[in-house]
Order: sequence, then C-alpha cells, then structure tokens
Amino acid sequence: MNRFLVQISLNITRGSQGLTEILSEVLKKNKILSISSVYKRKEIFQAELEAQFILVICCEQEGPWQDAQKNLKIASRRGQVTLLVFEKEVIMTPEMTLPSPDLHSDPIAILAAAEVWPGYVHPIYKKPLSSLVGHGQRTDRGEFLFQGQNLLEEARKLSGL
Repeated sequence: MNRFLVQISLNITRGSQGLTEILSEVLKKNKILSISSVYKRKEIFQAELEAQFILVICCEQEGPWQDAQKNLKIASRRGQVTLLVFEKEVIMTPEMTLPSPDLHSDPIAILAAAEVWPGYVHPIYKKPLSSLVGHGQRTDRGEFLFQGQNLLEEARKLSGL
C-alpha cells in the first residue's frame, strides 16, 4: 500500500458542508487514514469572502501516483485538491511535481501535513515535516478554525461508508 498526502482548499463561503462534500467524493475512491485541523487562509489584500479553508488528508491505496492523481480529479470540481506527496516519489515533469512545492514553501500546508503524517521525511530536504514548520517562505500562517475529524465522520456518513 502507498501513502500520500492531499491538500484540500475551498472558498470559505462554501462552509464546512462544502469540505464534507469534497471529502465524501475523495472517500469513494481512496482510503483516508487521517485528517488535519482546518485552517483559514486570507491574504492581506483579500476580502474576507475570498478566504480559503485549508486541510490535509493522508490517504492509502494500491497503485502508482498516477492512479492517485486520477482518483483525486473527481473531487477537484468542487474545490482545489492537490497531491502533495506520494510516498518518497520525486518527480518533476510538466504534468506533476512531487513533492509539491507547497510542502516546503507554504507554512499552512507544512503544518497540516505534519499533523497527519508526522514521521514523513521530505525526500529532497531529508528532514521531517515537523522541522520544516516555520521555514516556509510565505509570511501567512493561517488561522486555526477547528479539528477536521468531525468533517471526516460526516463525509463517511454522506458517502455511505
């Protein structure tokens, strides 16, 4: 089985129900092992209605990263769903970059990813995610909103699992 990390972002105006719907779609084709807290990102120049929910999930499946990417496209119609890492794969092609640049430049993505896969060692930096928290190039850290576990439980009910 291969583990991978996925970042989900969604406009905050869609509410937590929007996140639950995306998670329900992801659950139909992926086994979700854990879910991070939910954070709010709002850039300084953005209006409150342009803020984003951000969370990371750790999933598991058989098959290569291409299968994971294909299975995640279903949910991307409702929000942005980004494959952050797939095991220790290092890929740089026009179609895919793994690990995602967000995993070393976005403090929110790093923090949320460290919550769900604390032992993951970044294959390029050779450091655990927990040591990369705070080293992102962006200055926004986001705002903690709530734990994600309730969303995952609601998504399981919605998807009939």
